Amino acid sequence: MEINKPELAEISSSVEARFETGTEVGIMAQKLFGEPVSAVVLNEDGTQNLTAMVRMTEKLLTNNVPVVVEASFSYDDCYCAVDILRNVGFNEYELYEVKSSTHVAGDGKDFEKKVETYLPDVAYQKWVVEKCGYTVKSVNVVCLNSEYVLPENKDIDINQLFVVLDMTSEIDGEVMKHIEDNIEDAKKMAETATEPEMKLWTGCKKPYDCPFMKYCIKNNGIPELSVLNLYRAQWKKKIEYLNKDIITYEDVQPLVKSETQKMQIDCTINNKARINREGIKGFLSTLSYPLYFLDFETMQCAVPEYAGSHPYQQIPFQYSLHIMKNRDDKTMEHREFLGNPDEDPRRALAEQLVNDIPDNVCVLAYNKSFECTRIHEMADLYPDLAPHLTCIENNIVDLMVPFTNCCYYLPAMKDSFSIKSVLPALYPNSDELNYHNLNENVQNGAQAMNVFPAMRTMNESQRAEMRKALLAYCKLDTLAMVRVLDKLYEAVSGQGVSLLD
Repeated sequence: MEINKPELAEISSSVEARFETGTEVGIMAQKLFGEPVSAVVLNEDGTQNLTAMVRMTEKLLTNNVPVVVEASFSYDDCYCAVDILRNVGFNEYELYEVKSSTHVAGDGKDFEKKVETYLPDVAYQKWVVEKCGYTVKSVNVVCLNSEYVLPENKDIDINQLFVVLDMTSEIDGEVMKHIEDNIEDAKKMAETATEPEMKLWTGCKKPYDCPFMKYCIKNNGIPELSVLNLYRAQWKKKIEYLNKDIITYEDVQPLVKSETQKMQIDCTINNKARINREGIKGFLSTLSYPLYFLDFETMQCAVPEYAGSHPYQQIPFQYSLHIMKNRDDKTMEHREFLGNPDEDPRRALAEQLVNDIPDNVCVLAYNKSFECTRIHEMADLYPDLAPHLTCIENNIVDLMVPFTNCCYYLPAMKDSFSIKSVLPALYPNSDELNYHNLNENVQNGAQAMNVFPAMRTMNESQRAEMRKALLAYCKLDTLAMVRVLDKLYEAVSGQGVSLLD
């Protein structure tokens, strides 16, 4: 598909961000073994000239360059680029493949999982390099050390930041025996004149989601609502259903045991809502006024940037806070915080948060574990603010509960109770609550996470525009919570519908 129908791939903003992160981590790892020499050669349009890169690699190795990055090799129409190639003398080399994922040093189970994911990639590289006449002494994967913490002076120790996994023994033997057969099969498949029939299988999501998933679902004639939409069903289970020609909700209805799935299927087939007024009343009775609606936005740095942080730690940089003094409060006070992308935003955010939220008030969050964890982390980081932050954390109520507890369900929610699914189901025609009406660069959390650090390289005008976009997005998140709560009150007052038109 990547060769014959690349235009059908769907790559999300979060996946694109992962690619960028991989590039960032790769550049950082290049100096693990001293100053490297790059084999990269670019065409005039900025793309890589693979043929020239192969020639450059041959030249560098002939000159006994100790460390080559993006070392390129080609054999019988098979090409590979090695992230880091280390010359250990006597025509022997060590291969290092850099991954942006994390690894806990000494964790055997984690190592086994990494082996399964990375074996095909590194085994293929070894095969190509050896076919080009070089001896591969070892094959290694470089991962981020999840336990590394950036010190106060912010000087990164790359030897502590990275973990090197020697995978030589895992590759040698059975894995290498199948390389040539796999390559031959891949070539034949790519050269096939007509697209072969391909059913969905476990590999569609392992180790990563395939970018051609939506195309294949449609190509297999699977309807928009099917067993693929079952709430919290594992992908393996969904594939088992498909392989038995159990495809529609009607097909699977007699087989499901989960109460939530039963509700989902029943409501969808019969086009009705599920509203448990007593359950909703029970939830509402846990609230007290004034109500503080809280939502954080965070970013994750693969390579930690702030003292005391570790790889991929969630760094809160923004929050929105709607304050409802009583149930009849229609004006509502709104407060917000958005940090400076050039500095650690956490201290300033924590200080303003404790000023904006008094002790012992009821705070509402949607999927509260996220907000609670961020507040807990800040309490650990700033002991002087810890008592107040802990008080806020202990008084957070989860607005998601009435939905996950099956007290309120509409077929339009499908298989998700996230606010991005619940809100449009509750308000299908609302311009006020439509995230697509926001700046196209900030319409979801993944985009917000990417835009904030990207502001560092923007000019003043661009920064102002993105700052405005971030504030509007986060504000809509807490306004959405207010409107969701309105629907819960409507339901218990008898205004909520029980059947859909």
